[in-house]
Amino acid sequence: MDHHEHEHEPVRPPAGAHIETRGPLPGRGEHPGHDDGHGHDHGTGHGHAHGHGHEVVPPDLPFRPVDPANAGRGLRAIVWDALPADAVPTGTLTQPVPGHVLANADGDVAALTAARMSQEFADAPHVIVAVQDGDLNPTTDSDVQAVLDQSGGGVVVFGVSYRVEVAETPVEAGHRAVQGESCPECGSAAAFEISRSEPDARGATPILVECGDCGAVWDSWA
Repeated sequence: MDHHEHEHEPVRPPAGAHIETRGPLPGRGEHPGHDDGHGHDHGTGHGHAHGHGHEVVPPDLPFRPVDPANAGRGLRAIVWDALPADAVPTGTLTQPVPGHVLANADGDVAALTAARMSQEFADAPHVIVAVQDGDLNPTTDSDVQAVLDQSGGGVVVFGVSYRVEVAETPVEAGHRAVQGESCPECGSAAAFEISRSEPDARGATPILVECGDCGAVWDSWA
């Protein structure tokens, strides 16, 4: 399987998401290593993470680390828990962190990998999770499971960018301002429709209007 770029249909969100899979991101000034598919990262100093001592994980990093409670839940459930309620996924990134890197790193290499991945997403809102062996559903998460299987006891850092979709709903009665009305009680022009009836034979729609200042109610037409 090509771990550099492939369609990731089983993982949701989103259906048919385009996933880019890479080895651990190089630090600033380093050259990307090459993962030979056996968990060995060539060109990065025997698989040891460099530059970690100079890196700080941002306190507001949208990252959820490995959690034993996620065992068997599957990637979809783990990701959706991290996403806002109105989120619509727009893209994904996966990065394996090999087991030997986790064992030899001085710091939290999964969180540092997530911080670097966060920079890849730039200004796009995103969430990042880490999954370990036992978290995924082998049937629906087969592509990511294959990456995890080759990590040699490591973890996979999985990021999802998204947009927030605001549902367009019609303005409900009580929220629609009515122009050209004047309150018969106080003279205020702050008038709001609170209900309407079916149009009559002429096509005019009877409405009930409420004053926003004194609360008086009167009949009108729309």
